[in-house]
Amino acid sequence: MNLPQLEKQYFLARHEPICPYFKDRPASLLFLRGDNIGQMYRMLLDEGYRRSGDHLYRPDCPSCRECQIYRIKVDDFQMRKSQRRIYKAGKERFEYRLVRPSMTAEKMALYRRYLEGQHGDPEQALMLDEFSYMEFFVRSFLGDRTRELQLWEGSRMIGLGICDLIMDAWSSVYFFFDPDCSSYSPGHYSMLLEVELAREMGFEYYYPGFLIHGISAMEYKNKLRPAQIKVIGTEGFQDYQVSDP
Repeated sequence: MNLPQLEKQYFLARHEPICPYFKDRPASLLFLRGDNIGQMYRMLLDEGYRRSGDHLYRPDCPSCRECQIYRIKVDDFQMRKSQRRIYKAGKERFEYRLVRPSMTAEKMALYRRYLEGQHGDPEQALMLDEFSYMEFFVRSFLGDRTRELQLWEGSRMIGLGICDLIMDAWSSVYFFFDPDCSSYSPGHYSMLLEVELAREMGFEYYYPGFLIHGISAMEYKNKLRPAQIKVIGTEGFQDYQVSDP
């Protein structure tokens, strides 16, 4: 089944919000049902699709190509000096657990603290309920190929990430953490940890999500190099070339 046929068969909806990254632009997101997608999701990763619960989506904005597919070949990745410092400090301070996703009151409280402290969004934190948490963080059309990466400081969970492990690819879906630990760069550390785990477990590629230039909250991703990028709707990946300041 080619991509147009698949998109037609699994079409769910088109959502056209204001772009969360460029507030002066409209966005267009194409949503597909995830039922029976299975391992076809691996191919769809390379077409710009990302998973959200039991659905998948990709940007489909006619006048914008800022969201680029970004992937790292894990055997080629080498940490830079600043990344080695973050990774060393994280390994010394935190323990990790890789488990099946589930919902607990502790995890919901941690996510609320993240929304309030890191995103300054107390209204969204108040609106968070068990249903919305389950829909985004627990449900997955990939079944047991979705994992939850927990970071612990002693007996306290300080970070939680959702990851999809499919065929030769480790795809990072989302990560949130306790803002009180932000000085240890838990988001950056979790990304480096995932790359190392992907290498140990024999995955070829790591997908950290879209690369979007000009958005400060996203710039940490382009520190993972060497990397490959692909503009959605084009053929083939290209080596990502950038000069450090």
